[in-house]
Amino acid sequence: MGKPRPIGYGSDGKVLVHGDAGEDLPGGGSGVDTLATGNQRFAFSESGAQANAVWLRLEGDLLYLSGDVDGDAVADFEITFAGITTLAATDV
Repeated sequence: MGKPRPIGYGSDGKVLVHGDAGEDLPGGGSGVDTLATGNQRFAFSESGAQANAVWLRLEGDLLYLSGDVDGDAVADFEITFAGITTLAATDV
């Protein structure tokens, strides 16, 4: 299996990503809490927005992965997936 791959840009300029079941997202190297030193992990929230966490939102056939890095529980980034309807904490 490969990694999820960009398939284009949405009308809002965000990158659309396509992948297959079982593919992991690249983790990057930066810490999740920009106010703390070192490298921290995101929490995976199953109930929506949460400080220093990632969460999912499904709208039609698009799955949105949002994440907060500064502790205010507001999305600082968002990844849009086409053709994927669910992700698990182990995928992120």
